[in-house]
Amino acid sequence: MGSRVCSLRALRFVFGALLFSFCLGLNSRAEDVADKRKELSQIRSELERSQRRVDSLRGEESGVTLSLSRLDKRLAKDEKEITLLTNRLRSLKGELRESEARVGAHRDAYTRRTGKFLDDVADMYMHSAAPLPSLWALSDPNQEADLEWRSLYLADIGSWGRHVVEASRDSALSAELSFDKAQKAQLEVKRLRTRRQKSVTAGRSQKEKSLETLATVRQIRESESDRLLYLSESAKQMADLIARLESSQKAPAAKGKGARAAKRGATGRFVALKGQMDPPIRGQVQSPFGWKQDPVTKLKSFSPGVEIQGAAGFTVRAIADGAVVYVGVMRGYQNFVIVNHDDGYYSTYGGMSSVTVALDQTLTARDAIGVTADGRVRFELRRGQEAVDPARWLDYTGR
Repeated sequence: MGSRVCSLRALRFVFGALLFSFCLGLNSRAEDVADKRKELSQIRSELERSQRRVDSLRGEESGVTLSLSRLDKRLAKDEKEITLLTNRLRSLKGELRESEARVGAHRDAYTRRTGKFLDDVADMYMHSAAPLPSLWALSDPNQEADLEWRSLYLADIGSWGRHVVEASRDSALSAELSFDKAQKAQLEVKRLRTRRQKSVTAGRSQKEKSLETLATVRQIRESESDRLLYLSESAKQMADLIARLESSQKAPAAKGKGARAAKRGATGRFVALKGQMDPPIRGQVQSPFGWKQDPVTKLKSFSPGVEIQGAAGFTVRAIADGAVVYVGVMRGYQNFVIVNHDDGYYSTYGGMSSVTVALDQTLTARDAIGVTADGRVRFELRRGQEAVDPARWLDYTGR
């Protein structure tokens, strides 16, 4: 915002200078009408360039806004996905705890059943009613049948126990596989969430940069729009000046000669006062004379005068003897006065809430010109139409 204010002040100075040259043009020779027409053509050309730039900046602003809208949608989608992945991780964490408990339970069951099976087999052999005889020692067919029965029984017991142990082992392996699968799923979800989080971080950084770009583009566009407005106004003022010049050339020569005599000033001492004249108002110079560059837009502008900040309600005074050649109101300047001094020098006073002088009025140094409501005065000093630095002519020390 501050840079835009500085740009506006610079523009006001520039177009205040145009108005100054317009007013002086009323005393010009007939051939100056052609020069003013040339100036008008230049202003209109600049107006067209400014309009194209404003259109281009509006397009750029729309592009950045569209990009921000797409970025916001992508960020919203990523943030929603992160929420879903976080919920999935929470669910997987519970599943892993349950799966880990099942793995432990199945392993314990497998260990117990394997031990029981081995104990049962050992117990059966150790507590048999009689030791098993050798087949070659058997003579009684009943003993042989009993031996066969006992052998089959042992085989069945062994088969059943082995089946139980193998089933328990398979259950433990299945539980371990489920646990491994859940772990892999958890790692994959973590990877996806990390990727989304990185995308959100990058997107937010990009959004911040885009917002800065948008603010800069808007600031430049607003500044250029203000410039376009002042160019339009200047073109209008120049066209009006040309019409007034053409009209004034038809006025009686004697009247023109009398008016010019009244505006010449009478002292002949203006140059001798260089560095000794009091400023129009006591205060601090807020905006100096010369070239400036906007820190944001990087646009350069020339200030042909100074802005002096004094106390509110102060009286604005003439810096030297002279005659009032213009009194009017200018956009951004409020009341505007031009004084013609000796030796071809002119001073301008802008920003006044009211004026106390009239056109063609003769002034002496320190005569009141007007009053500034906010204490700010825009002051310029010119030799003909050339702007000169007031700091070399005014004495700000207040001695």
